[in-house]
Amino acid sequence: MELQSKKLMKEIKDLDMINDADIDTSELSDSLDLTSAEVGKFQHQTAPKDKEVN
Repeated sequence: MELQSKKLMKEIKDLDMINDADIDTSELSDSLDLTSAEVGKFQHQTAPKDKEVN
């Protein structure tokens, strides 16, 4: 498990060293239509802590 953590930390450090101007974003769309987005649609619903759950 620790080996994976060291590998991930190295990858994060390597990514942090890349200059933003060197990242090719030409395939990304210019805009994203979020008019039909639903906030919290997949959020786990839990019961309030002050009420009993049967």
